[in-house]
Amino acid sequence: THRRFCRNLVAQRRLPRVSSGLPIMASNAVTNIAAKNAASSLETSAEEKIIATIQIWGVVFAVSILFYCYLRTRFRMLYSPRALVPALQCDIALRELGMFGWIKGAFLLTDDELIQQAGLDAACFIRWLHYGLYISLVGVFNMCWMVGVFYTASENPKVKDSYSKLSLANTSDNDARLFAPFFATYIIYGVSMFLIRREFAWYIAKRHDVLSKKATQNYSIYVSNIPTELRSVKALRNLFNELTNGGVAQVAFAYNIKELEDAVAKKELNEKLLNNALHVFDQTAKRPRHSLGWGKSKVDSIEYYEGLVREATSDATRLADEARKGIYDHENNRREEEKSGLL
Repeated sequence: THRRFCRNLVAQRRLPRVSSGLPIMASNAVTNIAAKNAASSLETSAEEKIIATIQIWGVVFAVSILFYCYLRTRFRMLYSPRALVPALQCDIALRELGMFGWIKGAFLLTDDELIQQAGLDAACFIRWLHYGLYISLVGVFNMCWMVGVFYTASENPKVKDSYSKLSLANTSDNDARLFAPFFATYIIYGVSMFLIRREFAWYIAKRHDVLSKKATQNYSIYVSNIPTELRSVKALRNLFNELTNGGVAQVAFAYNIKELEDAVAKKELNEKLLNNALHVFDQTAKRPRHSLGWGKSKVDSIEYYEGLVREATSDATRLADEARKGIYDHENNRREEEKSGLL
């Protein structure tokens, strides 16, 4: 009886031990399942993020291209001024390429045509954009073969999602595939140096070709920040004749007379308003009137604009006389200095 009681007691004590192991085993199973679900969800979330990124930026790119193509045909003065302004027209701008045809036309345009129509600076700018395009294509080429190199590496237990297997993270320590970025770097550097050398050779040849032509802009120079004592046509001609042994053909001087330009613009605006008022008077046989502001009385439009035109004309005449006087004073001072032997 005593032995039976002890056996029952031991059995009762062992029962909690056996039963307590069941929750532990169950919790381990749940943990493993949760880990697998987390890994799968991580992989799914990575895929979803990449797909969402491609969709968002793809839509932005497509909408931007379509919007630009629409604006280019809608606002031609803004995007194609050389096709509408007679003084700036050229054969390239006058081409009718349609809404999307400009893309093909831009790639088919030769360097000689671009230099002839838009100048050497524009051709250099376009070729610089082409240089960036070529470097981008080299980067895409490196990506293609590096993805294959990384994906074929031995399985890395730290990499969970399939997209990370396409990157450097899939390689392990002391793996020969770690040299792939090293070779990719030298590939892109080598192509860059080759393209830069080719661009310099092209530029030197084209620059000599352009400068050898008898065009006015090839033999003209622009000078800014001219000293006060040299601000005249004669003074500049004498200076550059001394520098070039008498090789100056023509000198043009551009004066900064903003006040005079503003006065002339104000005069032209008031003349336009006066002509409109006279036209209304001719059509209606009534002198038009307008208000000078809120709460102010109306005035006769014809008399008002006539007074503004007279005032603006007087200001423009005065400023023009002052500008001429300044030019003549500079020339006279220069002439006196030449006579006195100071120059």
